[in-house]
Amino acid sequence: MKTKPLKDFSNKKVRTVISSMQTYRDTLTQPERDLFDLDFAKVVRFKKEAELDGMGMRQISLALKRTSIMLFKKFGASEMKERRQLLINIAHEVDIKRIIFQRDNGPKVNKKKELTA
Repeated sequence: MKTKPLKDFSNKKVRTVISSMQTYRDTLTQPERDLFDLDFAKVVRFKKEAELDGMGMRQISLALKRTSIMLFKKFGASEMKERRQLLINIAHEVDIKRIIFQRDNGPKVNKKKELTA
């Protein structure tokens, strides 16, 4: 199952996601990059209409959070504060969508009331 987590995002947010994913991509090792590139290519090509699974949404969230951390390390706490907050807010939105998606589409666990021997 897949969903379109960026569907209701503004164009600015989608550009921010793509920019963060590009920045984050440059920090990955080759095996990590190969897996990341599958979802990155979907986001770049389809933008708001990109269909992603839980792993793809996790990749986006991680890219946004890591970019925020890199900005903090590079510029300090007082500089780029609004940009960092925007990145964290978008990551939070994606995380919420991922959690709801996985809750609704993940495997269902049946709890047995009695133990059988």
